[in-house]
Amino acid sequence: MRPKKIIYMMILDIIIMVAVGACK
Repeated sequence: MRPKKIIYMMILDIIIMVAVGACK
């Protein structure tokens, strides 16, 4: 697995968490 892909997935996780927090 390439490090860039891991970082991209981590960023997506953070965006999802922020979106869920904003919805609540």
